[in-house]
Amino acid sequence: MNGVWFLDLWQAKCNQDPATVFPDWNPREDRIGILSPHDDDALLGAGYAILAGREMGVAVCVMVVCNGCAGYSTAEQKFSIVEIRRRETLEAYSRLGLAPEDIHRFDVPDFSAAARIPWELPGNEEGIIADLIAELRRRRVTRFFIPNGYREHLDHEAVYDLGRYASSQTGDAILVDYAEPFAVRSVHVYSVWGDFPPALAEGAPPELRANKAVVVPQGWEEKVRDGIRAFRSQGAIIENLAKAREGRGCSEGFLELYQDLDPRPNLDYGPYVSAVNRILRGQVLKI
Repeated sequence: MNGVWFLDLWQAKCNQDPATVFPDWNPREDRIGILSPHDDDALLGAGYAILAGREMGVAVCVMVVCNGCAGYSTAEQKFSIVEIRRRETLEAYSRLGLAPEDIHRFDVPDFSAAARIPWELPGNEEGIIADLIAELRRRRVTRFFIPNGYREHLDHEAVYDLGRYASSQTGDAILVDYAEPFAVRSVHVYSVWGDFPPALAEGAPPELRANKAVVVPQGWEEKVRDGIRAFRSQGAIIENLAKAREGRGCSEGFLELYQDLDPRPNLDYGPYVSAVNRILRGQVLKI
């Protein structure tokens, strides 16, 4: 991909190999899935990931959780906004090369994502986590993008938790009637507008909370902006977010940031054993 750079910010590495961002990248097997709290969030925060996937010839899907019912800016739109946004979504992502079948909708009312996560809801209704696990398995998603869950929108934080948990369950030998188990290889957090949570990794520069980035040519940024313009009903709402995209400009184009996430970190007993042994030895010597 000419003009596209993949970066590991903490290791100060930069090249045109997707494996810099996606460990063990294999274009014959990899598939990208982007979990989007609202229709436009995946475009705003992971638009370059969509275009990169399309450029590399891998399948890309966008999974939209909320139906946008609160996203009306005029009273006249109140009862039509959901259908309006549904049409705008198809148009917006088609401008990035996605087909209608590449979009999956959960149709949860806005500001309600947290209440719809559980496996079973009152009245024996199924929560959306069952649908998400099945969708990830059916589409065999290997690279999963979830929204920033740190001080953004209420639905963004809830969808972060939903994605974080579901991504660790898809490969487990459970719920086998919800499609064949299939493991996600890597999880990446994208930001719609807020900064990422402080990085806890040893040696991480405190000023760089995101650890991965992709830099793309100006033409890619223009494609994303063209997609954003398809959300005509959201013009007043996302105007400032669109303007803020100018801050992405760098010497070689425009950048998009991600923070890697290990949704199920293993407990390493080694440091604890060493600490306990030191304490015990000191106590024994005292005795």
